[in-house]
Amino acid sequence: MILVTWMAARWIVRHFSVPHTAWLRFRIGAVALLLLVLAELAVGFGLRHLSLSEMVLERDPVSGPVYLFSLLLYGLMPALAGREP
Repeated sequence: MILVTWMAARWIVRHFSVPHTAWLRFRIGAVALLLLVLAELAVGFGLRHLSLSEMVLERDPVSGPVYLFSLLLYGLMPALAGREP
């Protein structure tokens, strides 16, 4: 999934000619991360009827930190994937 995220971020910054400004790309990643977290909260609250503490605390000890790391990468990916070789 991280590879797909990298490929999508790379395509988006090239397709839309996003300037090579790190601060702009970090903001793009932050907005994308915010939208992803809001969607996950909506699914957790609305469809699964979970509380916030249930969504956070009931994660597997191994997959929980990996999930949080992948969220961090998701937010940083526009800045990381858009670098020219």
